[in-house]
Amino acid sequence: MTLNKNGPGPGLPWIIAILIGAALLRALYLNEYQSLLQWDALTVDNYYHHNWARTIADGNFLGDTTYFRAPFYVFCLASVYALVGPSLMAARVFGLIVGLGSIYMTYKLGQRLFDRRIGLIAALVHALYPIALYFEAELLLDSLFTLLLQIAVYKLVDWYENPGAGNLFLVGMWTGLAAITRPTALVLVPVVILIMVLRKKSIRWLGKQCLVLITGLVVFVGPVFVRNLVVGGDAVLIASQGGINFYLGNNSSADGVSAIMPEPLGHNWRLNDITYIAESAAGRELGPGELSSYWWHRGLKWIGENPIDFAKLYLTKLSLLGSNYEFSNNRSLRDFSNKIWLLRINPLSFGLIFPFALLGLGLSWGRNQITRPVTALVIVYSLTIALFIVNARFRLPLVPYVFIMGAAGAKVCFGLFSKGRGTIIAGLAVLLVAGYLSFFPPLTVPANPSGQGQSSVGLFHYNAGNFRQALESYKRARDVDPVFPEVNKNIGACYFRLGQGDSAKFYFELEKQLNPNRIGGFSNLASYHLVNGDYANARAEAAMAVAIKPYDLMANTLLARSAILDRSLSPDSLRLILGDCLRRTRDNIILMNEVASVLSRTAAFGEAERLALQAVSSAYAPIEMDDYAFGALFEEKRAEFVREKAKAYHLLGYLAANKDAFGAAVEYSARAVALDSNMVEAYVNLASGLLSLGHMARSDSVINEALRRFPGHPALSRYNIAR
Repeated sequence: MTLNKNGPGPGLPWIIAILIGAALLRALYLNEYQSLLQWDALTVDNYYHHNWARTIADGNFLGDTTYFRAPFYVFCLASVYALVGPSLMAARVFGLIVGLGSIYMTYKLGQRLFDRRIGLIAALVHALYPIALYFEAELLLDSLFTLLLQIAVYKLVDWYENPGAGNLFLVGMWTGLAAITRPTALVLVPVVILIMVLRKKSIRWLGKQCLVLITGLVVFVGPVFVRNLVVGGDAVLIASQGGINFYLGNNSSADGVSAIMPEPLGHNWRLNDITYIAESAAGRELGPGELSSYWWHRGLKWIGENPIDFAKLYLTKLSLLGSNYEFSNNRSLRDFSNKIWLLRINPLSFGLIFPFALLGLGLSWGRNQITRPVTALVIVYSLTIALFIVNARFRLPLVPYVFIMGAAGAKVCFGLFSKGRGTIIAGLAVLLVAGYLSFFPPLTVPANPSGQGQSSVGLFHYNAGNFRQALESYKRARDVDPVFPEVNKNIGACYFRLGQGDSAKFYFELEKQLNPNRIGGFSNLASYHLVNGDYANARAEAAMAVAIKPYDLMANTLLARSAILDRSLSPDSLRLILGDCLRRTRDNIILMNEVASVLSRTAAFGEAERLALQAVSSAYAPIEMDDYAFGALFEEKRAEFVREKAKAYHLLGYLAANKDAFGAAVEYSARAVALDSNMVEAYVNLASGLLSLGHMARSDSVINEALRRFPGHPALSRYNIAR
C-alpha cells in the first residue's frame, strides 16, 4: 500500500491498525500488571489522586480549601468512580484510553508538521514506548496532561498558519484545560506572545490578540480561580503546589530528580512538616497560597545565596532531560519493568530516539517554518521544568515531539546514503555524539543506592497486616542501603508486631544511632517502653521525639499517654504536659479525648466538658491538604475521626448524667450511637438516661437492640443487674 501524504487516503487504515495494536498491547499489559503486588500497592501521588477522587465521587464536589494540586485529572477520575465505583482497573483503563488519544495526536501532529509517513512512524514509536505505557496505567495526571498539551499545540499550529481570532481563542481554551491539569501548560502563553511580537503588528493589534488569548484561558482557568476564592478564600490561580515544588528543586539537598527536603525530612516530608516550618517562620497560621509564597521565597533565597550551586544543578537538570535514564522518585522503574515481560523485552528507550530527534529538530528549523512554534514550546517547557524537578513523569509531555522529530531525523539519515561521504560522516558524527551524551550525560546525579522502592512495598504489606512480608521487604531495602532513613525503624516495627521485642528494641536503637535527627527511633522506643510498663523511659524517649519534631501527633500522643500512666507525676505536672501536647498538635481530637477522659476521672468535670465540646466541633483536615490522602490509611483515618467524635459525645453524655441533666445525656449518647454503632457503653448511657427520664419502653428498646448486636457483652450484663 502506498502512503498518500496529502489527502485522507490510505493513511487512515494504518493509524487505525496502530491504535488497535496499541490497545491490544495495553490489554496484555494490564492483564500481567494485575497479578503483581504493585497493582494495589499504590505510590504516593497515586494514592492522593485515588482518595481525592473518591471523596468527589461521594459528593464532596467543591472540596474544602484551596486546591493544592490542579484538579482536572482528579475530576475525570472521580467521574469514572461515580459510574463504576472506585475501581483501580477502571482508573487504569481510563488512563490507557487517554494514552490511545495521545498516540493519535502524535500522528496528527507529525502529519501536520511533516507528512503522513512521519506521523505514522512517530505514532508507532509512541504506541510501543514502554515509559508511556507505564504511566498510562498509573493513577497519575501525566498522560492526560500530555494529551491536552498536544491538542493545545495542534491548535497553536492552526493559529500559526491561519492567525484568526477563532483559532487563537481555541489555543487559549485548550491551554487552559491543560493548565488545570498541570499549570506548567501556561508556558505556552509566552510562546504565543513571542510569535505575536515577531509578527510586528501594531500595539493595538497585539493588545486585542492578547485579550482573545486570555478569554480562551479564562474558560477553564477562571472557574478554578473563582472556586479557590470562594471555598478557600485564597487568590490562587489554579493550585498552591508551585512553591514547595520550586523549593524541592532548589535547596541544599536537591538532586534535581527527586522530591527531597534537607534533613531531617529528606524523602519523608509531609504537608504538616512544610506547614509547620512556614508558620513558625511567619509566627501565624498561613493559608495555602501564603504557604506556597513562603516556599517560593525560600527557593529564591537559596538561589541568591548559592548561585554557582544553582547553576550547576540547573545545567544538570537540563542535561538529564536528554538522558536515557528514566528517573522516578516513588518507584524504581527499572525494577518494576523487570517484573513485566512486555516492558522487559522492549528495546525502545529515550536514548535511542533522542539523537535522531536532535538531528530532525536542527534540520527542520531552517527548512520547515511550521515546526518553529513547536520547537519554541519544547525549549521553553524544558527551561521551565528544569527550574523544578526533572524525572520521567515531568519529561513525558516532551516525548511525543521527540518521536516526531526523531522520525523526521531518521528519514534524513536514510537520505544521507545518497549523499557524499562527507555528508554521511557528518550525520553519523551527530548521531554518535548525541547518543553518547544521552547514555553518558556529562552532568548527572550521584548514583547512590536507595531503599525507597522496597520500603514502599514493605509499607503496603505492613498496612495490610502482613508483617512477615513487610519485614522481608524492609530487609531487602536495608541490603540496598543500610543507613536509609527509617528502614531500621520499620524492621523493628515488624519485629514488634511479630512479638519479638528484643529484636524490635535493637533496631529502634540502631535507628536512633544512624539517624539521630529523626524521630522514628525515639517514638518507636517510647512505644516499646510504654507497652512494657516502663513509663519513665517511655516519657523520656517521647520527650526527645517531641524536641526534634514538636508538632508530631504520634510523639505527643506517646508523651501524653506515658505521662498519664506515670503515677510519679503530680496532678499539676501532668496537666502542664497534657496542655503542651494539645497546644503543639493544635488540639488534635484524639489527644483531646484522651486528656478529657483523664480529667473526668480526676473530677475536673468542667475542663473535661470544655475539651469534649471542642472535640465534637472539630473538623477533619481538608482533603486537598490531608497528609493521609497520600497513603493507604486515608479511609481508616477518616473512620477513626468519626469514632473519636462518638467518644467525645459519649463522654459528654456521661458528664451530663453526672449533673443530673438527663435530657442532655440522652441527646449526647444518641449522637454517639449514631456515629459509632459499635460503642456498647454509649447504648448503656443512652438507656440509663432514658430510664432516668421515665421512658421505660424506649430504654428497653435500646438495650434490646444492644443485646441483639452484642449478645453477652459484660457492660450490658452489668446494666441489667443494676437495673
